Amino acid sequence: MTFDSSHHNSPAILRKFHYTLYTNGTLSNASACWLAFGPYDPHIDINGTVSNGTVCAFPIAEINRHAKLGMALASVFVGSLFFSLLNLRKHARLHLPPETRWPVLSRCLVWCWLVVVALCGVLSGVMSIDVDRDYIPGVPFVLQGFIYYLMLPPLSAAVWESGLLAGATNLRPQSSRPTTYKQPLGMIYYSLSHSIYHYYYYYYYYYYYYYYYYYYYYYYYYYYYYYYYYYYYYNHLIPPLSRHRGWSVMLMVYRAIPLKYVLILPILPVKVVQTLVSSHVWSISPFNYNVHSGWMFGFGYLPVLVVVMLFNGFGLVEPNEDSSLMLLR
Repeated sequence: MTFDSSHHNSPAILRKFHYTLYTNGTLSNASACWLAFGPYDPHIDINGTVSNGTVCAFPIAEINRHAKLGMALASVFVGSLFFSLLNLRKHARLHLPPETRWPVLSRCLVWCWLVVVALCGVLSGVMSIDVDRDYIPGVPFVLQGFIYYLMLPPLSAAVWESGLLAGATNLRPQSSRPTTYKQPLGMIYYSLSHSIYHYYYYYYYYYYYYYYYYYYYYYYYYYYYYYYYYYYYYNHLIPPLSRHRGWSVMLMVYRAIPLKYVLILPILPVKVVQTLVSSHVWSISPFNYNVHSGWMFGFGYLPVLVVVMLFNGFGLVEPNEDSSLMLLR
């Protein structure tokens, strides 16, 4: 930017309002930032008002690979949102008189959490467009990183509620132990899963590192809690064979778990581990502007998308819970 001798942009006015011209072509102080190169020529008046100014976080760059991947991601998540709503309508429909309201709520919660995941994917993909186009990273960049981390709690909650539903559907009447432990296990799970909101709202601005430290160590622990839950549930749902020990018991439980969970449970830790590592390694963090897109989209968004697609695919194939129960009767 060229300074003239008039009352606009004089060095005295710039010093008075603490403006500094940086080498990246921006003119800023503690409260405002303006583009000051090429066609962008802000005029600072004697009273501090700025005319003909363009803020630094303005989309002036071209769309690059990050934005293209984000648009593709948003498009796929829009499709998954449609199928999640379709499955919600299908599996929430009642064909039998409800004994209690909780089984119906559990059937709806699976797809409601998947709808939340799809909405997070759509918003994060849309934010990636402005992340590429903004000259200086601004609100879209922060929102993309926040939504990126926010996708994991509803995704894990969908897996949890789906496991509860599968256990309640296949529960043997003579076995009361799974029913006894179901409510306290659920309370422990949700208390661990949603404790991240406490750390976010109270420690985000001052304890950024510690927030992610606690956040992902919670996920580290309750991911193993997942495996305990599925092992316990299906070990009590299949016929007890006292002669089986060790690996034979694990193989028996593995055969008893439905194919859907056999495919989903190995994919989920990819997202958990990648998010845990990205919270400690700055080079692959979503809050790093120069992060490679493969770390975010290949190891961050892709496992989430695969899990959502598996849920929707099996949801379209599997019959309504009441319909399958009527066939068994």
